[in-house]
Amino acid sequence: MNKIVIIADAACDFKKDLREQFNVVDYVHGVITRPDGTQFLADSDWENITPEEYFSSMSKGKILYKTAYPTMAETLEVFEKHLKNGEDIIAITIGTAFSGTYNLFTVVKGQLEEKYPNNKIVIIDSTRYSGALGLLYIKADELIKAGKDIDTIEQELNVIKTKIHQMGPLDDLFFLNKGGRISKPIAVMGTLVGIRPLADFMTNGFAQVLGKTKGENHALEISAEYVKEMIRDKSVVVIADSNRPKEADYFETVLKSYVNPDKIIRTSIGQFSGANIGPGLVACFFVGDVVTEDGAAEKEVLAKILAK
Repeated sequence: MNKIVIIADAACDFKKDLREQFNVVDYVHGVITRPDGTQFLADSDWENITPEEYFSSMSKGKILYKTAYPTMAETLEVFEKHLKNGEDIIAITIGTAFSGTYNLFTVVKGQLEEKYPNNKIVIIDSTRYSGALGLLYIKADELIKAGKDIDTIEQELNVIKTKIHQMGPLDDLFFLNKGGRISKPIAVMGTLVGIRPLADFMTNGFAQVLGKTKGENHALEISAEYVKEMIRDKSVVVIADSNRPKEADYFETVLKSYVNPDKIIRTSIGQFSGANIGPGLVACFFVGDVVTEDGAAEKEVLAKILAK
């Protein structure tokens, strides 16, 4: 059986140390366009700009960077490098609702399968972003280390992804307004009075605001209680933040108290995902029950917590 390796895309929010820890041997860069029209490659290791500079520029200027999926040439190069080594590939992409990366990877797979008939390529549409991809890397690595064959791993990852939730507050509502999820007046007023929207995934991968509260620490405590009620696999959770390290520190402490997961992985929301999320998010990504179609179960759980 060939060695199985994991390849990520531009939405990989794991820096080199975490990629190495979880067998993510490579990732394919996406392109980010600045407001002035200049471009740069998304860098998961933040060697081109710090998270503080990146997200502060968005917050101060109330701007969003634009993203584009990787090039065909780079994707072919990265995939073929590992196929030449006799390795099978599991490539996990950001959700198709956010990017055309999955379709690009699928085209590349079709081009390379005939050339490398003794190797297998599996493409997983995570239907998610950021720390949710990180959870899938971790689960894929666990399955590889458990000796599962690549077909079984594909089947199990496609089930796990439907169970990945997120929860945590966003403190700059401008970016929810830019995404069309709240009106501009509500965004301005909500930010002024300290409203913190709390969101979980929908089945299509977009985040849905389930409820709102005030105060950062209170919002993180409510979020931790939500995770406690919803989590079904305490082996690992991922905390990701977009330039809110102190709040993420507090969230980690609260999660240890409320949930006590076996392992907490901390990471910064990356440049590609962050271009669309914006600054001010602190979120926990975890495995629970399958996300419900209309979010009814998730809304009910959060409503009960907020009503206490």
